[in-house]
Amino acid sequence: MTTITINAKNHTIEMNKTFAKAASLFGSDEYKQLQEARRDYPSYRVVTVKQKGSGKTEFAKLSFSFMDEYVKNHANSDDLKAQYLSLRGLNEKWEKDENGLAEDLQTIKDWFLNTFPEFEKFRADRLALLEKIKEGKKNRLKARNSAA
Repeated sequence: MTTITINAKNHTIEMNKTFAKAASLFGSDEYKQLQEARRDYPSYRVVTVKQKGSGKTEFAKLSFSFMDEYVKNHANSDDLKAQYLSLRGLNEKWEKDENGLAEDLQTIKDWFLNTFPEFEKFRADRLALLEKIKEGKKNRLKARNSAA
């Protein structure tokens, strides 16, 4: 389990939400650790810090509406469209099916990326192009600043 962090710069005793919850139970090991830290640093504030995410933002903006349009236009068989509609809980008219149960977004994203691997290649090519554009802009600004 994550332990307490002493942040001397901010004069805080920091812990994540999970540790804070465990430390709120009287007599727990986490409670004892927190009390020891408070004794050692009596003027420091105790704060709960937000855990940093994994940083993985790949396909974070891949939405249902985008996948709907992509499947409508790029699925080369009715079977693929039927699979997608089933996962989304939609009928053949792309409307909510009263008997359909939709899967969660991550499950549908996984199916989408497994079914349409060319989308990942398209995205990688697009990111490379955007990076090239950004690098070109940076070089133009550098050249302009050095000429001035």
